[in-house]
Parts: sequence; structure tokens; C-alpha cells
Amino acid sequence: MRSEDGDNKELLDTFYQGLPKVSSEDNAALEGPLVLEELQAPVNTMSGGKAPGIDGLPVEFYKFFWEELGEDLLEVLKESSRERCLPLCSRRAVITLLPKKGDLQDIRNWHPVSLLCMDYEIMSKALANRLGDIMDSVVQSDQTYCVPNRSIIVNVSLIRDILDVSRLLAVDLGLISLDQEKDFERVEYQYLWKTLEVFGLSPSLITMMKVVVTGLELVVFCIQDVEFDPQHCDGSQQENTQQQHYTHCSQSATPTTCSVSSY
Repeated sequence: MRSEDGDNKELLDTFYQGLPKVSSEDNAALEGPLVLEELQAPVNTMSGGKAPGIDGLPVEFYKFFWEELGEDLLEVLKESSRERCLPLCSRRAVITLLPKKGDLQDIRNWHPVSLLCMDYEIMSKALANRLGDIMDSVVQSDQTYCVPNRSIIVNVSLIRDILDVSRLLAVDLGLISLDQEKDFERVEYQYLWKTLEVFGLSPSLITMMKVVVTGLELVVFCIQDVEFDPQHCDGSQQENTQQQHYTHCSQSATPTTCSVSSY
């Protein structure tokens, strides 16, 4: 999912050939600016009791004072979309480390956790919800990861059916299970934007998605202090957005002329 060959238009056209397109009706619903209801929905569904980001405001604060600050948050995010960049505090995450099992002198036995500001999470979740409405129409049926109303049980049933058919027809076959390490981090965003354009997504929605991944910074929480030596990073810090990005990119790399369906 890299774009080293991004200047080769003929190669790209061949690679993207056959991808589905978002309908004009779906695009009409995707391209409008964020509305208050889209921000309130993730606030209502987020669970409490979690550590806040660098601004110290947990989701409980937003739930309690939503009537007072919902409109203000909407205006901030609209302005961020126009300026194509979120405020610094919104795009700065605090990294803290949680110990795993094993030798803690080994860095692999520490799990990094990004503490995000809630306004960033709200915008990311609102965009993820909007994008989720059209994923079923552009992601092939065999891909069930991160597509609303699909289940991994379908994949398990498909494998079972393939094995049954192979036994009935005496067909030799092999199954390959691939597990990609750090899969979300392997998505290059120039490749992602091109893929979304090929899907026919609204340019205004793609612009809002770019805002979520622009100018992100990380600071490290050390013992009882925060190390203010911010490091710039690429990619979304919000996991549900990363999941959708990876699913869209993997769809463009999946052959569409050799689909196997459950019988």
C-alpha cells in the first residue's frame, strides 16, 4: 500500500480497474458539512471512565455540557475544515506506556497508548459514521472487516463451504492465512486519497478526512511529567478511522475478477 509507482498513470489505471463507484445519491449525503447531530451521536455512544487527552476534558464533560458547547464545537470543526487543519491541542496526542508480560527491559513488552483530546475523537467518529454508510457498496462481500452489518462468521462459513466442495469434487487446494504486522501503519495516505477518488467519493468528504490526519503531533508522558518535544506523525490517531482506511486500501488490492462466494 505504498505509492512509489504513483507517477505511472497507465499502471495505476490498470491497478484500479474494476473498482465500484459510489452512487450520486450516496455522494449527495456525504459531501455536506458536518451537522450537530453527527457530533452528538458519538458523544452519546462513547463510554466514560477513560483517561482524557492533553486538555484534560473527558467525554463525561461533553455529555454534561453538550447543550452549552455543542454548537461551539461544531463551529470550531467547520472552521478547521475550511482551514484544513485542526487546532494544535486537538491534533496533539499524549503517549503513555502500559507494561505487558515478560522482561520490561524489552521495549516490545510495553504497549503504547495514545491519549487523544475528545474533540478530535468526536470529529473522527462522526466522519467514520458517515463513511460507514457507504462501505457496503464499495467493499466486496468477501471482506467483512470494519464493514457495518457484516460478520466474520460469513468468512468462516465460506472457508467451510470451500473445504466441503473440495472434498466432494476431489479437488486439491491449499489455504493461506496472512497476518500483516502493524497493518494500519502501512497505509500511505497519497495512495489512500487516490483510492477514495477512484471510488468516486465526494472531494469535500476527502478534504475533511485529510484534516483528521494533517499536522498530528505526539508528546510522551514520562513518570509524572509530559515531555514537550512534540514529534510529527503520519496517519490518523483514531483507531476506527484507521480501520476504515485500511479496509478501503485493501479493497483496491483485491482481485475483483476471481470472487468466490458461499453456496
